[in-house]
Amino acid sequence: MDFAEHGMKIASQSPLYTRAAHAPRESDRETGSKHRGDPAAPAAERPIYARARLACPAWLKQATFRDDTAVAARDGQWTADHPAHGFGDSLHRHLALRWMHDSAVASDQIGPATHAATRRRQLRAIPDAGYLAEQYGLRTVKNHVPLHPRHPRQDMPHGLRIAHDLSAEYQRDAPHPGLRQQCLGIYQGLGHAHPADRVLFVNSKTNASRILARLRHDHLKSASKTLDRWKIASGLKKVAAGKVRPLRPGLVAIEFKSGADAAKAEEMLKLLGGRPSIHAVNKLAHQAANPGPAPSRLEPGLDNRKALLELLSEDGKEVISALQRLPDGHAMRSTANAAVSVLAGLRTALAGKADSPEFRHDPLIANAFGALTDLARALPALTEDSARFFPAYAALLEELHLLLASSKPYEDADFKQAASAMLKARAGPVLEALHIAEPETYLVSSGMEAISMGIDAARKLSGAKRTQPLAQQEKLPDYFESLDLRSEGRKWLDKDRIRIAPLNPSRPWMKEDDSANSWDAEKLIGRMEAWLGAGKMDAGSPAVLVLDTTIEQRKPEGRSDLEAVLTRLRPHIDSGRLKIVLCKSYQKYTSLGSAKIMAGGVTVIARDDAKTRAAAAKLRKAERDLGWMGNDESQLLTHFMTHAHASELETIGEAARNAAFIDKFCFDAARRSGKIDVRREEGLPFMIIGDGALHEGKRRLSRQLEYRDSFGFLASSMLDVTDEGAGLRITAGRETREELVEKLYGFGWMHETGLKQFTPADVAKEVERLAADAVEAVLRESGEGPRAPATPGEPGRPAENRLTGQLRMLGRAFAPRLADGAIRGGDVNAMRMAIRRGPAGLAGSLESSRYASNAVASLLAMCGMAFDPEDMADDARQALESLYDAVLGAGLPGVSPATRAHIVLDWSRLRIRKLGSPDADAQGAAVNELVRHVRLSSYRETGAKVFAGIPDRTFARLGSSEQRQLADAMFAPLDAESRRLFIRALKRGNEAAKLGACMEILEEDRQAAEGRI
Repeated sequence: MDFAEHGMKIASQSPLYTRAAHAPRESDRETGSKHRGDPAAPAAERPIYARARLACPAWLKQATFRDDTAVAARDGQWTADHPAHGFGDSLHRHLALRWMHDSAVASDQIGPATHAATRRRQLRAIPDAGYLAEQYGLRTVKNHVPLHPRHPRQDMPHGLRIAHDLSAEYQRDAPHPGLRQQCLGIYQGLGHAHPADRVLFVNSKTNASRILARLRHDHLKSASKTLDRWKIASGLKKVAAGKVRPLRPGLVAIEFKSGADAAKAEEMLKLLGGRPSIHAVNKLAHQAANPGPAPSRLEPGLDNRKALLELLSEDGKEVISALQRLPDGHAMRSTANAAVSVLAGLRTALAGKADSPEFRHDPLIANAFGALTDLARALPALTEDSARFFPAYAALLEELHLLLASSKPYEDADFKQAASAMLKARAGPVLEALHIAEPETYLVSSGMEAISMGIDAARKLSGAKRTQPLAQQEKLPDYFESLDLRSEGRKWLDKDRIRIAPLNPSRPWMKEDDSANSWDAEKLIGRMEAWLGAGKMDAGSPAVLVLDTTIEQRKPEGRSDLEAVLTRLRPHIDSGRLKIVLCKSYQKYTSLGSAKIMAGGVTVIARDDAKTRAAAAKLRKAERDLGWMGNDESQLLTHFMTHAHASELETIGEAARNAAFIDKFCFDAARRSGKIDVRREEGLPFMIIGDGALHEGKRRLSRQLEYRDSFGFLASSMLDVTDEGAGLRITAGRETREELVEKLYGFGWMHETGLKQFTPADVAKEVERLAADAVEAVLRESGEGPRAPATPGEPGRPAENRLTGQLRMLGRAFAPRLADGAIRGGDVNAMRMAIRRGPAGLAGSLESSRYASNAVASLLAMCGMAFDPEDMADDARQALESLYDAVLGAGLPGVSPATRAHIVLDWSRLRIRKLGSPDADAQGAAVNELVRHVRLSSYRETGAKVFAGIPDRTFARLGSSEQRQLADAMFAPLDAESRRLFIRALKRGNEAAKLGACMEILEEDRQAAEGRI
């Protein structure tokens, strides 16, 4: 047995040994579900895996619990009505749940496998788990992570990673190449041998026909410009020869005679929609590789009805209640409400399946239930840390997808009912009052297919082909790809009968009060009235509005701004002069941040007549041919629409308020100085920054914001939108205000100063200004008068000491406090919900001072992406070190856990250099500073990342006491599973010195467990 293997054995024998969180063992099913994972249950009654996971090391018992919302209870507050043991039990439960979740995250961050990869491995261990085990973490749009090339692990997001190798950049127009390879494998496996570069895969015969028709139209249009009749005739014949081959449900091949036609068809596919489902193709590929009937995986000894009842039992209701208690204005409230809705909806959704053997005895469902329950219980403990909360919520939705895809409780009629209920809730009473045919929503494969099919339906409704934007302004608000669907039609015959428009834009053009380029429901109504008033429309020759309702704004009583449109246009609709086709992308906010869904819906709002019935028949035929409801992800979509559609508008509203806050706090100064262009519409979550060029600040933001080819996610994101003079689109997420400042203040300041390549001295100047202005405002409002507090200490560095003192003062002034009466409570979650972050007795006008510490943290976080210690001149590096020393010396009060971790990791790269100093005193000082500042991060894996960044040869030259200090601070706090993974990494890297220090700690733990020490 070699040295590392011996370490693994010691780790497994240690009392700290834990298995990966959220992974129920077989023993869980054997012991029943009564106390699955319940920290409050007696140890003897809990499953073995739960007892192991709750093992708590001595250091945690002695440590001060440090969450970013600290609870400070005064002595003597507990009375007979509120005994201390009640609070103690609640605190223990909270600590245990947070400990378990943080352990799972630490394993994800330290080990070689993401949480999703670990779950896939666990699911594969279930006999005959099939394709669903392989699809965990598969998404239709992924987060691009442009990390620092030298420090990828330090810069990764600080939560569970939900990733899959086949996830798409954006499924409709940029699918993973592996999707095409799977399609080709199915195609060739069926005996087809057409050249691969001449084959296109689509999702239905209807869409294959639409693509071929569009190709013929474009060829005719191009050739007619040259009056080359021979070219027209031969070209049409050539394109028409494209052969359509249905392969499997949801997968159709088009064979072309030339690669050029296949390439053009691919562009048509992106425009019209029609990409096969990533989940469906993966399922078909698995079935092709495993022919024959799927073996049964049922276990008669299982009863998943108990798991369902447990999730919704009193204990489950406690989880739901904890999430529901988030106060108004809490950043996580909208996401928590979505979680509550989808969890509570399981009782109704699974009621018809609960008694079936396929549900009761399925081990995959049992496994998903166990993981779902663990995650649901952890969420209330994570509500003050979006970097942990959002990924945990995303993991919960993955488990929900497993449950619904396995049990398939929803059918076509359920989607129809959910879509109808959602439309009625959004449109309000006017929908029932309209003289129209009963609206029916048709399910299609994407938002762009919804718009293009909506235009096809509009042509049936109007008898015309000309299709133009409704907006008449320099910068059109329409979704940019939809503008490629414009058509002049037959100019000498077609009248102006079809207009397209968005209810709200996803690319705002308005600058401050620039109403000329604004767009909202009111402006849409005004343009409609003008268009209808100028034309000669009637019931026999109606106007048709193709309305993109992907983004709706929340109005009173849960309605949206769609209500105002239908109400104001009601006379035209009732008379038959106007018909409206609603088109909606479901992969945006309707998908509740899951990134699992690619779908769209089309609904006709029109008086009942022959044209309306013809359009409905066309849409119904296309829907049946597509069969999108047969895809697994449509189960998740229908569940969201049935039980949580109100959360869509709630989340848009919260994100819009955050966008207004970002614009004011982070960008206002730069805009007033003329150094930045910000385009934003009130009530929407989008901001466009820049003038169309690829924004130079994108890389510096890449650690702060997700980079996604879409929007509607939980966290703030960005995307280059470079067509027609746009720029970098920032979509506000649902983080806390403190986190939003930390993510974007530095980005705004970079524009405000006009600095292309700022220096550490420039940053220090802005940090000192922020702190001084904030302290002066606090003192002025508190009546103490202006003064500059100083912290005694290192001579010769008064500036740093003054800054440290100022930041400490701000930390005290804006420290979180419990609301009146909350101190007497006995429930930790209730007390956490009562945290108030506003200053006690200070004016509300101190908003800029309140977030000053977060703005300082933002500047430092941007430094971490702008500067690399290895590439800096000595004077610049020293200036940066001095700035870090002053800020870290104050303890980073009020800074979020994720930004704390980034700053500590960035600073450690500077300080680790000093460990190699030949001066023993300098080495000792560097060790002491590393140990002290690593403790500023509440994430246990931060210390392990710092430890991993120390070169082994540098560590080997340290004295034994210094080595032990570092190992105690950075390795010992880890749970045993994370220790095991860390040791494996050290072994792979041949880092013998650090491995030896870790082994020494493990050996002492083993001896302590055996009672030797």
